Order: sequence, then structure tokens, then C-alpha cells
Amino acid sequence: MPIEEHHVICDKCGFKFERGLKYKHCSNCYVCTGCEIYYCPQCDDRIVIKPIRKMNFSSKPKDENTI
Repeated sequence: MPIEEHHVICDKCGFKFERGLKYKHCSNCYVCTGCEIYYCPQCDDRIVIKPIRKMNFSSKPKDENTI
């Protein structure tokens, strides 16, 4: 997918639109991973610029004596 500093071009339909909150898909999750996902305003295709990072949730408790 072609990416410019302030614009995205949709691979599916070729529509060029501005990067920004207007077309950004964000669920405002509590573990913001810095992903950058948009939906094309013309064809509604999902465009992933920065994928969601996998979170490392350890089920092992930390040792209180460890710094």
C-alpha cells in the first residue's frame, strides 16, 4: 500500500485520503499498542499501516525481592 507522510492510497480502489482521526479505526482499548489502522472512505476496505503488537501477558507473578 502506498503511504505518504500525510496520505494513504487504498490498494483496493486507489482512493487517496488524509491520514488522521477522521478515517482511523480505533477501539480506544486500554492497551494502546500504537497501531495505525484505517478504513477507506470510498470502499470501506481495512488498511493496516502499523499492525497491532502482540502483548506479553505473563501469568507468572513477580518475585517481590527482585528489582
